[in-house]
Amino acid sequence: MLKRSFKFGAWLTGLTVLCFVVLGAVTNVPTRVTDSDVAVFRDQLHLAQPTVSLTYEQQIQLIKSVQYVVLDKAPVGKPIPDNAPREPADLFRNKSGWCYDRSRTFDKVFSWLGFRTRHLFILYSKDPRSHSELSFWKAVMTPGTESHAVTEVLTSRGWIVVDSNSAWISQASDGSPVDADHISTGRLHGSQPYRTVLIVRSGPSVACTHGAASCMHPTPSLFRISIGAIS
Repeated sequence: MLKRSFKFGAWLTGLTVLCFVVLGAVTNVPTRVTDSDVAVFRDQLHLAQPTVSLTYEQQIQLIKSVQYVVLDKAPVGKPIPDNAPREPADLFRNKSGWCYDRSRTFDKVFSWLGFRTRHLFILYSKDPRSHSELSFWKAVMTPGTESHAVTEVLTSRGWIVVDSNSAWISQASDGSPVDADHISTGRLHGSQPYRTVLIVRSGPSVACTHGAASCMHPTPSLFRISIGAIS
């Protein structure tokens, strides 16, 4: 019996590691900023890279203004077709998109503006049919479980979540940033409260500096997984 329990535990551990590796591989998309991306940021979004260091308040103002213009030019609507490129130029050509379409642009534009960024895949814990709360494994294995894609941006005071479907960022009541691991109550989908059992992060480990050198050649991407982080 002990030997059988050990084998089952080893099998379960192996399956867990395999799931995490697959999730990391799927979400670990390169975010190298291309010349085409830069042209979109400058010509369509009318953005320019900061030439001086920004205060926290100026960083927040910039983050909000970029979020607003992206949502205005490509609001929630018809997504980019499956298996098609979803780079910034594709998003604005489509004129609308789903969360993962806009989060791709947010990952890149904030990196180009000089911020460190991390892409977040968020899996919700509510059963799509019964709306009951699911455990981690049930949420992972249940078809149709809702998910979301957002971007975390590193400000001078810490990481902040930038939503891809609404003009929402994760600030506390005093204006300080709150990263995804420390949001106890909040909203990522407009006015809908959320609870999640899984967050997968990925993204380049450095930001773009003035000029595009580090944008074009970022260090290798990385990912980190948090379970039960938001409730």
